[in-house]
Amino acid sequence: MKFVNSKLINGQSITELVVSIIIIIPVVLFLFDLAIMVIAVQTNDNIAKNAARVASQADPLSAKLKAQTLISQARHNIQPFIKSLTMTNYSTNLTNQDIQNWQNNGGLVLHISTTNTVPGTVSITTQIKVQGFIIPWFIASGQNMSFNSTHQYPFSFASYDPAATANPWAIPATGSSSAFNQ
Repeated sequence: MKFVNSKLINGQSITELVVSIIIIIPVVLFLFDLAIMVIAVQTNDNIAKNAARVASQADPLSAKLKAQTLISQARHNIQPFIKSLTMTNYSTNLTNQDIQNWQNNGGLVLHISTTNTVPGTVSITTQIKVQGFIIPWFIASGQNMSFNSTHQYPFSFASYDPAATANPWAIPATGSSSAFNQ
């Protein structure tokens, strides 16, 4: 009876090991890249959403600065695989006349609205660039991949008009709840 020495390494097992490593490493790097891309897209979306929200809560003159400040703070907290984070677009549907009225009146009112809030919306687009291992070589010719996210919020900054005689938020003095049932 002949016993086979289990410590002998034959050429077939080494070949199988090398081939499987050659296949497994790119697959693992691809999955890692995919995870990086998903995290980058979610991060960019959250930053764009928060920047638009912060800008919508500020007065129209400082809204862009508030959004840029939030984005620059977020830039310091991003993961090392994210190469850059920038605000590529800031827009609002306020007219130049609205802005001039705001500046001329000392920031009191743009024009009369039923809620005393600044009328209009603010829209912000952010761009994030990501460096991966495998995916950028196939899709972007080895360059960083970039993802954009746009969010829009209505202004919720409440302007103050000291000349206004009626407060739209005031509860009627009669104590009646009929104003809420209309």
